[in-house]
Amino acid sequence: VEGKIEELEKALSSRFRIIYRRRGLLEIVPKGYSKASGIEEICRALSIAREDTYAFGDSTNDLDMLEYAAHSVAMGDGMEEAKQAAEYVTSPLWEDGVARGCAIMD
Repeated sequence: VEGKIEELEKALSSRFRIIYRRRGLLEIVPKGYSKASGIEEICRALSIAREDTYAFGDSTNDLDMLEYAAHSVAMGDGMEEAKQAAEYVTSPLWEDGVARGCAIMD
């Protein structure tokens, strides 16, 4: 499979974005769609201002969302790229990371 990734990228790159994660894991997402575009659509539908958006993430598939949201938190055990994209870094997920992240944002 490893030798096929470049081949896969070439075949799909015109319609899809490939997000690389850990240990050879990757995600294939249609171009123009992301977690950020999902937040944007929900905000539009519910008349929520972007300034009132919050996002929690831990991986490269969360980068668009972390950068889009007005307030962003990366999990302490997350990937370095997510930590760098976030406004705050909380403790690891299994050490009450989400609860602590909510407290930071309060």
